[in-house]
Amino acid sequence: MFIRWHSRKRNRPYIGPSAGQVRAAGRIVRDKHGIPLLTRRRADGTVAQDARWAAMLVESPWIDGRTRQRHIAVLGSITESQIDVARQRGYFWDAIGKKLDKLGKRITPKDRKKIEATIATRL
Repeated sequence: MFIRWHSRKRNRPYIGPSAGQVRAAGRIVRDKHGIPLLTRRRADGTVAQDARWAAMLVESPWIDGRTRQRHIAVLGSITESQIDVARQRGYFWDAIGKKLDKLGKRITPKDRKKIEATIATRL
């Protein structure tokens, strides 16, 4: 078993300070609902687009003479802007712990430590 990461870009940050409204040709850019898009700026002043990362537990069994990936569970997801906030990381780890507890019969304690270590290196 291993962790596969899936990412999806967001138009505006989920959490954290915003640098203001996105402007193009002097006009405020809005989404399909008429809400102004917000940007997040890095320390060097460049605009950072937020992304949501989902950790998926996957196994690779041999089927018909070759390996196939089999999805087991989505353990949790977190945005890049949430990673910067300690409380949000805590919520993420709580969700991961609950999911792994539910999968207790399917994964060994050794595999659980390996999965948690893999996720920790990413965060």
